[in-house]
Amino acid sequence: MKETIFDRIATVIGTPGQKVYQADVIKAFRPKFRVSQSSVSKWSSGDRMSIEKAIWFSSKYKVSGWWLLTGEGPMRPEYQIDGEDSVLLDILSNLNERDKEDVLRYARYVASA
Repeated sequence: MKETIFDRIATVIGTPGQKVYQADVIKAFRPKFRVSQSSVSKWSSGDRMSIEKAIWFSSKYKVSGWWLLTGEGPMRPEYQIDGEDSVLLDILSNLNERDKEDVLRYARYVASA
């Protein structure tokens, strides 16, 4: 049997040896989306997911959107972040949302100069 989107979601949100239920999948999409049990059933039967939901899920759980939708390629994109980039990300992750917006605005300004 071919792996479905439901199976790939279960791989992401589950832990080894733990069964993932439809309610777990529904919960994984909150608070952004109201996903019905009917939708989850369709995903487990092989139906596709909307691009909007796939992009959001991929971003939230740091997985490849292509992998989520097709099962092809690596589950997690491989990024090499080291040195000063790693330090920068660590600093950014500890900022509040307003400060992050200020840093982003400044970075865009510098990049455009």
